[in-house]
Amino acid sequence: MELPTAQATKISMEVDQEDKSCSRYLIAGVNYTPSKEHSLGLQYDFTQKPKWEIDSDIQSHISTKGSSRQEAQHSHYSKDHYHSLNAYYLGTITPSYQLRYDMNLFFKREEAENKFSLEQAGQTPKHHRSDLEQRSRLLSARLQHFIQLGQGQLTLGNEAAWTRNKQRHVATLSTLRQADSKIENQLYAAFASYTRAWGSLMAELGLRYEYNKYDYHEAGVLQPEQSKAYHSLMPSVQVALQAPVALSLSYQTKTKRPSYHLLSDRHQYNNEYLYEGGNRYLLPQNTQVLALGAQWQDLQAAVEYQHLHNAIYFYTKYDPALAVALSKPYNIPHSDALDFSASWSPRFGFWRPSLQLLVHKPFLRFEGEEFSDASLMASLRNFFLFRKQGLNFSMEASYFSGGSQELSQVDAYWQMDLSINKTFFDQRLRLSLSLDDAFNTGYSSVTLRARELKIHHAQRPDGRRLKLTLNYSFNMKKNRFKGEDSSSELQRL
Repeated sequence: MELPTAQATKISMEVDQEDKSCSRYLIAGVNYTPSKEHSLGLQYDFTQKPKWEIDSDIQSHISTKGSSRQEAQHSHYSKDHYHSLNAYYLGTITPSYQLRYDMNLFFKREEAENKFSLEQAGQTPKHHRSDLEQRSRLLSARLQHFIQLGQGQLTLGNEAAWTRNKQRHVATLSTLRQADSKIENQLYAAFASYTRAWGSLMAELGLRYEYNKYDYHEAGVLQPEQSKAYHSLMPSVQVALQAPVALSLSYQTKTKRPSYHLLSDRHQYNNEYLYEGGNRYLLPQNTQVLALGAQWQDLQAAVEYQHLHNAIYFYTKYDPALAVALSKPYNIPHSDALDFSASWSPRFGFWRPSLQLLVHKPFLRFEGEEFSDASLMASLRNFFLFRKQGLNFSMEASYFSGGSQELSQVDAYWQMDLSINKTFFDQRLRLSLSLDDAFNTGYSSVTLRARELKIHHAQRPDGRRLKLTLNYSFNMKKNRFKGEDSSSELQRL
């Protein structure tokens, strides 16, 4: 990493890490079907991770202006749990009218602590810690009406979600920004779509309206600059033709609101010259996608153009107040990309090969830097299936040519994965053995560029992973619970 003060700083990190975790979960649900036209149900999920220790011995060797120093981070401990309740009702009121209602109630609590020590040559190490506590709760509901109109179907609905997220970050190092924040979010939405088929031609037209109110509190005080309200109108159109060569054309708009983790205003310590954190000023990301697809027998191809407004990307800048490089998410005013993809998946008896190609061409410029180099991703998977023996084997090779990925430049790499599966006792017992990155080549170097800063991140890990899995199914029946998530707000938590 080269700092803007013209001093060359070299950081090499040696990491020896071991994870120990204990988790438990409970899922209990019930359905009640008074008649074939009506069903309702309730499901409760509980997940708890009372112990999660990441015993890390991270030795950072830092050289600058001919001198050197050492840092160490020895432990990271985290625990969390959440409760989730989902309820639904599905009813056929008349032969041409169906009603669906879904509701979610969600509580989550997370705690994490990180301990690290700073050591100067010839001095006593100074010990520090950085603790985070986060609590979230959500109530959401969605009502949908499905109405049969002639040869088409009309869908009408509305959605509401109320969310509260509290974060408290305490750190002993004075340069780490601490936070005691609360976010209250209200979402109201209405949507409609109409689908109609004319023989082999199908068309769908949709429209969604959202109102999102966002209040940000710091130390119990409302912050007007961070508190906002948004109105979003999102149309969608899709046309598909079923023929010897099937074709589809679609246009879609959607909004992605940043997760509450990204909205945290705290700073996390990596080493003396590199911090990372969140950004409470983040705006929602708006996406428009125009896509054309075609399929003929085992061959598929598609071309897609994507335009992002206020795209959310991580970027590393030099912070003169802290005299460090600070990595955090930013809103990029405009980001465009053109993608071409193709896949071929034939069948030859027990051999089922699959070839996939993706060409990605971004059009992105941010703070005077270009991130517009095209890239190619290719994957060839050979899948061998022997049904009578209950045996299958797969070998997958992938290659990335290198190119721009968001706000970084990634070098080329390739990887080989192997797996074998065998079933016994009428498929109740399954034994799986997999080897990921068999030749230890699935890593790459990344270059980050900013006006005041240059970072070249070269990874040299041993990415090989051997995994043996034994699974026995006592009950082969599928879960018949019919509930659905009632809001995308759940993903933000």
